[in-house]
Amino acid sequence: MLQVARGADPDSVPQIVRELAGRLLNASDVVLYLVDFAQVSLEPVPDPAAHATAPPASETVLGT
Repeated sequence: MLQVARGADPDSVPQIVRELAGRLLNASDVVLYLVDFAQVSLEPVPDPAAHATAPPASETVLGT
């Protein structure tokens, strides 16, 4: 299913994930996190199409 993202512009990844999650999981609110280089925290990928009222916050890797 993620073959859709092959060759896609990195800026389009949140939209691709949101569309696939909606189609496959009926998800309506999706947050994509990336781990930082030190692998200490998870950072939400900015997505202007979602979370306008309550933007997601960083999370620590420990405990996830």
